[in-house]
Amino acid sequence: MLNAFDTEVAQDVGIVAAILYKNIQYWCEKNRTNEKNEHDGLYWTYNSIKAYCEQFPYMKAKQIRNALADLEENGYIRSGNFNENGRDRTKWYADLRANNNNNNNIEVPEKDNCILPKGQMQVPEKENASAEKGEALPDINHINTTNKKVSKKSGDITRASELSFDEILDSVPVIHENPELRESFINFIKMRKVIKAQLTNRGLELAINRAFKIGKGDPVEMVKIINQSVERSWRGIFPLTDSTIEPKSREQIAREAQAARSVNPYTDLKKELGIL
Repeated sequence: MLNAFDTEVAQDVGIVAAILYKNIQYWCEKNRTNEKNEHDGLYWTYNSIKAYCEQFPYMKAKQIRNALADLEENGYIRSGNFNENGRDRTKWYADLRANNNNNNNIEVPEKDNCILPKGQMQVPEKENASAEKGEALPDINHINTTNKKVSKKSGDITRASELSFDEILDSVPVIHENPELRESFINFIKMRKVIKAQLTNRGLELAINRAFKIGKGDPVEMVKIINQSVERSWRGIFPLTDSTIEPKSREQIAREAQAARSVNPYTDLKKELGIL
């Protein structure tokens, strides 16, 4: 799993806190751009400890609580509670250094041009009728392909329709920020449809993760990798090669190995002995 963070912040308050701060920075700036969640002259984002644990599975709940406390104690963030339901204890966070650094390192789509899911982080742990729609900022190995909405009558979470391919692509920063890479993925989606192997949302997620891993997060390399599959009508994503034959996927290799193990182990021996 790959997560971005400011090394100076990490030196000050630790890596876990730096990763969480980068996430909070992104959503506070996005809400500022869209003029959402403004309270006390600041723009806020919200998330629960449980949701953070799901988004960053390598972090423990205690680590997250301590990191958030360190960020607040050291003047990086401010916490609050702006939930309309008084029983909802989900915390809200504001980036206190937004005005100081002007968010030069935070890339956020311009207002009215954003096609990311509406809202911001994850629906509060105890949802209320006024909670916004939205999903957490996806890391490269955890891309949510289903949106969530809250019933205005009951407050219960229900599953909404799946996101479009465009929304999935634009939810990944490295793709959203690189038009050429985005176009390569669009061509890959079209190619898969032409060869009658149409992608599912999950399939697109896996392709994105695979390209990111092989290309080590380099957009230029990722473009080459995706274009290779498009030009050769390959169903999968593979390291750059001169071969025009599509390599076998790990799943295909595993299936073949399983098939080989299921063959009667005495068959070849009998053939050698002339019994068959």
